[in-house]
Amino acid sequence: APKSALKRKAEMVAAKAVDNAVSKIQQRLALLGYDPGSRSGQLDEGTRSAILIFEMDHGIPMEGKISKALLGALKTAETKKKN
Repeated sequence: APKSALKRKAEMVAAKAVDNAVSKIQQRLALLGYDPGSRSGQLDEGTRSAILIFEMDHGIPMEGKISKALLGALKTAETKKKN
């Protein structure tokens, strides 16, 4: 059955929210010295590499994706950088 217009719109909104979240992670990594390459909003190879290196440097499980551990470590690293 074809997707309803409402379902298509909901999927587009969700995809845009994910792109925005990834874009913010890319910006945060770059500010901390972990260059993700392009700031495309896509979880691409450069972003995964930057995440993996950040995870390794901060002693959290190396997953190469956005996780609660990554978000917590980013927040901690940003707080330390400000002080």
